[in-house]
Amino acid sequence: MLAEHDFDPERVYVAGMSAGAGLAALLAIRYPHLFAAVGLHFGPVFGEARSAIGAMDVMRHGSRSDPITLIDAVLDVRDYPGMPAIIVHGELDSVVSAANAEQLARQFLRLNGFVDAAGDRRAGETREDTQPDGVVTDYVKNGRPVVKTSVVRGLGHSWARGDDTVAFHSSKGPDSSAVMWEFFKHQKRANATAQDAYVA
Repeated sequence: MLAEHDFDPERVYVAGMSAGAGLAALLAIRYPHLFAAVGLHFGPVFGEARSAIGAMDVMRHGSRSDPITLIDAVLDVRDYPGMPAIIVHGELDSVVSAANAEQLARQFLRLNGFVDAAGDRRAGETREDTQPDGVVTDYVKNGRPVVKTSVVRGLGHSWARGDDTVAFHSSKGPDSSAVMWEFFKHQKRANATAQDAYVA
């Protein structure tokens, strides 16, 4: 796609919802040289599920393990180049518990050097904004949001500000597509090349 359409290899993003968010997280974490940022809409915490039954448990309750420990078991964070992430979740999601959003945020804070292995803050700042349709939290480093969470008030297991006639879409909340793009456009993977796409 990069070569055929002459896209900017420094501005490639991956996003998904529900199981697609799980896949997007996996791709972003495993191939950070390919993606400048990831968008996760009502996705499960990374690295806990090992079976279909385990996945259902994670979806309903979040991880029973420390989410930072799960990340540290998969890769060496000291050598990881970071992965900006935006996480959107409905507070009333009965399919994927909103606990997953908080745990995903902790994982991406770890991946981006905000916290250490114990979860203690070592860099950056937090800006929280309570809005009529939910709570938005920006984790900022060097003046730029690197991890962003948006917990949407009154939203279930649906894409926020979607088409109510389409499954897993809701007209409630902020426009998720616009919110993700606004976050993505400030993220760039320096030194990425079109050739990187063939390495994976």
